[in-house]
Amino acid sequence: MYLYIDNDKIGKVDFKIIDESMGAISGDLITNENYGKYKLTINNIFS
Repeated sequence: MYLYIDNDKIGKVDFKIIDESMGAISGDLITNENYGKYKLTINNIFS
């Protein structure tokens, strides 16, 4: 499965449901070169 921002594929994801009753997921994001275009914005939003 891949993660996109608009039409840019920014990485491959491997998500797993960790708490179905809460709707919580966890997993790994393996980024690619497109991720760099969005990294600063993503970090600012989630810091």
